[in-house]
Amino acid sequence: GSGLLGRLALAERLPVNAILLTALGAAVFVLLSGSTFYSVLVNFTTIGFYMAFGLPVWGSAIAHLRGTWRPGPFNLGRFSAPVTYLAAVWLAVQTINIVWPRDTDQPWFIDWSMVITLGAIGIAGAVLYLAYSRRRIMPRYEERLGKDRLDA
Repeated sequence: GSGLLGRLALAERLPVNAILLTALGAAVFVLLSGSTFYSVLVNFTTIGFYMAFGLPVWGSAIAHLRGTWRPGPFNLGRFSAPVTYLAAVWLAVQTINIVWPRDTDQPWFIDWSMVITLGAIGIAGAVLYLAYSRRRIMPRYEERLGKDRLDA
């Protein structure tokens, strides 16, 4: 496990076992690179990156629209909302662009793999949200507003 992979060796104190495992994993993917499995894996990874970038940006855009956005130590000032809206629209257009099935002379599930992945993750997210949303621990209304706002 982690003890074996984290062990440092030689005078340079390198994690040789972790490096060898990574090289082995890379070699396996090179050998699979011509297979159908690899094409599906690349498509899953691509839509995963877009979701990872898109969800926080879309959430930020919604927070700006609702007026609940609170800037952190670094912010864009009055340009924050327009930049966020532009980024949200750009990500939406690009997500549609990459998800759109194209005829690649591959099996149908490769052409539709990003749509299938997006749908499956969306359904799983909705089921989990509905199953656990009642159990969320929410701060009391006073704590969310801040006591200083209530005293004013």
